[in-house]
Formats: sequence, C-alpha cells, structure tokens
Amino acid sequence: MKKYTFTGKNIKKNVYEKYYTTEEFINKNIINIFKNLKENNKDFENIHFIDTSAGDNRLVKILMENKLIESYKSFDISFSEISFGEIELKNWIGENYYTLKKYDKNLKNNNQQITIIGFNPPYGYNNKTAKVFIKKGWEEFHKYCIWLVPNSVKPYLLERYKE
Repeated sequence: MKKYTFTGKNIKKNVYEKYYTTEEFINKNIINIFKNLKENNKDFENIHFIDTSAGDNRLVKILMENKLIESYKSFDISFSEISFGEIELKNWIGENYYTLKKYDKNLKNNNQQITIIGFNPPYGYNNKTAKVFIKKGWEEFHKYCIWLVPNSVKPYLLERYKE
C-alpha cells in the first residue's frame, strides 16, 4: 500500500479541491440505498434531504429524477458553475454547512418533514473536516444520515451512531 507523508509544503490557500461522486456510483449504490429506505419506512415519503457538500448538485438531480426526494437544500462553499435550473439555485446555499447556524434553527422547528443528511463531505487532512460535518449532522438529530467517507472514519461514525 502506498503511504503519503504530509509535509505541508504543497498547501494552496483559497483553492478548493473538488472530487465529485460519479453518476455511475450514485446510480449503482446510492439509489439502491434510498429505494430500500423508501420501501421499508413509511415516513420516507415526506423526506427532506440536506446535502452538506453538494458540489455540482448531481446527487440531488439523480435523486429527484428517480423520485426519491421531493424537497432538499444543497450547501457548498464552491458550488459548481453547472446549474440544473432555477429550482436548484433556489435550494442552494453557498455557505459552509458546518459553520451555518441560521438554517439549523428553521430545520429543527420543522416538525412536518423527516430529514436525511449527508452525503460526501470534504475530508481534509486526516479526515478532520469530514468529522466536523459528521459531528454537526449527529448533533442535529436527523432521522437518517448517509455519509460517504473512507473506512478510516468508521470508528468515528460508530462512536456516534451506535444503533
């Protein structure tokens, strides 16, 4: 296995790394997870999806096309120039999800919708950024959480989501 030693010499300031989940992976794996949740949970009909790091919004687009979600909010500090229309832009918030407080309060007071949060947070060095996203999602008590993270984050997830 190849090892990487962080030296700090190649840090670029104010440049966001962008690694998007492929459409193939979403269609092959994530769609099945959402379908399974929908089939086995009656409350999944009125689900509100929160994408904490939306990138180019392809996950939301595919979930909407498959009629797996009806409402959502997408967060990303460097939202891609690719747009899927006015609805997507209206539901996009160009702020860091883990530092945002105003949306949290509105979300917690919304008793009518069940929330699912996730999906592919930025990892950061030693997965520190991913852990911040996961911790915030856990503290907000969402009914469902889906995190696409490296296996090295599994112990951190299990500390929070024991059931």
